Amino acid sequence: EAGVFNIELSVSDSLGCEALSEKEIVVFNDPLLGTKNELKSYFSIYPNPADKMIHLTGDGQFKYDSYSIMDTKGKELMKGHNDKPIIQTEIIDVSELKEGPYYLIIRKGKQEASFLFVIRR
Repeated sequence: EAGVFNIELSVSDSLGCEALSEKEIVVFNDPLLGTKNELKSYFSIYPNPADKMIHLTGDGQFKYDSYSIMDTKGKELMKGHNDKPIIQTEIIDVSELKEGPYYLIIRKGKQEASFLFVIRR
């Protein structure tokens, strides 16, 4: 199952010494796993983890047609279109999303690129 999980590991030795370690991990299902992703090299997103906004930054020479934000199960939660000739930075409001992992999918023609990001407050 996809999501954010807290993992606890407890170990002890023969002398009775114990140690406890906790770690948060993100498990996801990449909707574009196994596909060639050249479009991704033209863009980046930040901050990650995010709180209220994510910034999609382009290299200034390439534009995208549309974007979607999907949960880790592939459900589309948000979408938008780009009508700018060249993208430098697009700010996307993600304040309505709950904490957890999401995908930003950008599209240009038949090409798609996915970016995993996490909402943390």
